[in-house]
Amino acid sequence: MNKIRFREIDSSNIADYDFLRNDDKCLFLFEYTSGSHFSGGQTNQLIADLSISPKHRFKPAYARKQEALRKCSAYLHNAINWAEIGKMTFVPVPPAREASDPDFDDYITRMCQNIHPDADLDIRDLIIKSRPEPVSEEPPLPDILRNILVVNQERLKPAPKQIVIVDDVLKTGSHFRVMHDLLQDQFPAALIYGVFIARRIVSQIDAH
Repeated sequence: MNKIRFREIDSSNIADYDFLRNDDKCLFLFEYTSGSHFSGGQTNQLIADLSISPKHRFKPAYARKQEALRKCSAYLHNAINWAEIGKMTFVPVPPAREASDPDFDDYITRMCQNIHPDADLDIRDLIIKSRPEPVSEEPPLPDILRNILVVNQERLKPAPKQIVIVDDVLKTGSHFRVMHDLLQDQFPAALIYGVFIARRIVSQIDAH
């Protein structure tokens, strides 16, 4: 695999994300084109495969999800600065559904766990949900998420030095915003980053 490097959300693209601030540190690998589905290229196909519901786990299509997860873990493995890995605490965005729901999907956690299965990575569910998210194609607004996302008091020690919030697609920045603020309040000395497989860009068709 060729070396893949993270790219930054910066002044050239931060306006695409309603809830990011200029001092947020967010990194991404690829670009996902909204509204293009499979015609958006390999990244759109990758994200579509990641999104296959666990309800299909016994169907042939589910193998595509497993392969997409493997690829994403490998991409992250390839891009991460391993000299800093001992300082990092990976915090997956929690699943939208409850564990009892057939659509419960902890694929972001599994993606993190497979970045390096043989390494003792610090992967912690520092943020959990007090109830399920409302069902919607767009992420909930931060005001809604602030009533859903909570700090997991059972997972606070040891205090993290560098927190890496991990998600598949940066859409509006709402999950990152609320998780960042909760974690910053809890760990004021920690550096907090967002890492995404892809950032969403709006197609010209969607823009009109």
